[in-house]
Amino acid sequence: MAFKTCRLCGSNGGLRESHVIPSFVFRWLKETSGTGYLRNSRQPNLRVQDGLKIRMLCADCEARFNTWETEFANHVFYPLAYRKTHTTHYEYWMYRFCVSVSWRVLAFCLDEGHNAHIPDRLFPRIREVDTLWQNFLLRDTGGTKTTEQHFLPLDIIESLTHSDAPTNINRYMLRAVDMDIVSSADSVFVYSKLGPVMILGLVEMPHADQWVGTKLDPCSGIIRPREYVLPAGFDDFIFDKARKTAAAQDEVSQRQKDTIDRAYRKNIDYAAKSESFRALDQDVRLFGKGAFSKK
Repeated sequence: MAFKTCRLCGSNGGLRESHVIPSFVFRWLKETSGTGYLRNSRQPNLRVQDGLKIRMLCADCEARFNTWETEFANHVFYPLAYRKTHTTHYEYWMYRFCVSVSWRVLAFCLDEGHNAHIPDRLFPRIREVDTLWQNFLLRDTGGTKTTEQHFLPLDIIESLTHSDAPTNINRYMLRAVDMDIVSSADSVFVYSKLGPVMILGLVEMPHADQWVGTKLDPCSGIIRPREYVLPAGFDDFIFDKARKTAAAQDEVSQRQKDTIDRAYRKNIDYAAKSESFRALDQDVRLFGKGAFSKK
């Protein structure tokens, strides 16, 4: 899909190939992979070098987003993802970055037609929030009054109370990139998973108070270890996402599995210290041989 005009400002100038999920996430995934390569669930038998890009934004709007992305990457993402700290401060750029990601995912899903599961009565609100976020990103108005952005840092899951948890749960939580518009009969949120962090843009949420510890302040705040409380059923949503990722990985051909194996063995010491191996190792600790595909 490609837009004819800038999806944000509407200009007719030349459009850039814009990342829906920012590129620094994929650079980190490659740097911390045991093989140095990436694969995605859409085409699991192909190595990829980057994430999804579409001609969506003009140069000016791309530069606007890049300013907030740089601050977020340097002050929040990298310190948390490289586990240099569990506590970090943020300023105004944090909220703007998260709105930009939620808006990009919302725009992509709407314009690609990934919305058949959403009740018709919620579409007016979705279109309204699309415009609210767009105006906020362009003019710094409207985006904080009737919607919320939530942020959740992720880490190793050491124990589980759910007997039906997917056996790739740590690999999904720490290593997967994912995005979606999620809805129930009366609520909608935009789900953006950037490896070991999660951004949730609440579009319509009658019981937003059920999210405890995740809400971002539009001006400044601190991310630190705390008790996070998420709505009932959110764990089932995450488990379903993890199972779909595992099912896609099960489609990797034997030839590609052999390629992956050779890449690991090429530098086994490096692979053993990688973040991808850390996630796999914890799944093995939780599930034993069950952590591996039956295929």
